[in-house]
Amino acid sequence: MVSFRSILTASALLLSSSAAFAQYAGSIIQPASNTVIAPGESFPFQYDTVADYSITSYNFNVYLFTELPTTFTPSGSFANGYFYGRYDQANYPGVPYATHPAPSNFTMPDFSKNPGGFGSGASASNSTVYLTVIEEYATGQGVLGFRMNLAVTPLIYNGTIV
Repeated sequence: MVSFRSILTASALLLSSSAAFAQYAGSIIQPASNTVIAPGESFPFQYDTVADYSITSYNFNVYLFTELPTTFTPSGSFANGYFYGRYDQANYPGVPYATHPAPSNFTMPDFSKNPGGFGSGASASNSTVYLTVIEEYATGQGVLGFRMNLAVTPLIYNGTIV
């Protein structure tokens, strides 16, 4: 039989571990989840880094995945999507001056167009895509390499539903 005290202790540990995780979570502020965006349309972008007192944010990469990766193992087809770029945001002392700040707007790629070379386009309507940010940061607690934060916001590509 499990005692009330052990349930309470387990709950407290779970809450403290999720609070510690939430403390270091960067987030995509704009666009909002499930925003409908047409190919070629400009949309607002704003990312709130994990930077805070005693937490340094270094760089973050922005991707648009057309489907979420299902595994994190070497693969010739890890994911499909688009790379928007690598950015940073001023936060002392790690990045006192942003050298490559993120733009305030991105443009939704038109996946129906041929990107050149051996590429070919594909059409889709009302397709869920995933704006994804992977951020490198440090907390003062030693780890091998940087810590990484993952933020994902689903969007509707080429939506026809009003």
